[in-house]
Amino acid sequence: KMFVMVDGAILATTIGVWVVAMGMMLIAIIYQATTVSQSTFVPANVACTIICNAITGILIWEDWPMIESFVGYTVVIVQIILGNYLISDLDIIKEGKIESKNIQQGIQPGIQPQ
Repeated sequence: KMFVMVDGAILATTIGVWVVAMGMMLIAIIYQATTVSQSTFVPANVACTIICNAITGILIWEDWPMIESFVGYTVVIVQIILGNYLISDLDIIKEGKIESKNIQQGIQPGIQPQ
């Protein structure tokens, strides 16, 4: 949609920026996929993609006039993200409790006791 709004040198620059951004994204996803557990990476990647698609749909594709209930729209997205959280290895609540316990014991975040 955005490419048709420009022409000439600006179009070439826009396509160049898009190619560089997609290349960087590809490298980042390959790196993340090979260094992080897949049961954590895939749901996190899907959740981020869903959020980006929702924001893009509302702002760029101008879907906001078609949405009858923003509360319903938001609840559906939250349900999808929570479903992804349930199938992942990520446990935010457990990690939060461990972090809270570490702070109470005087252990700084990121530093493991010896």
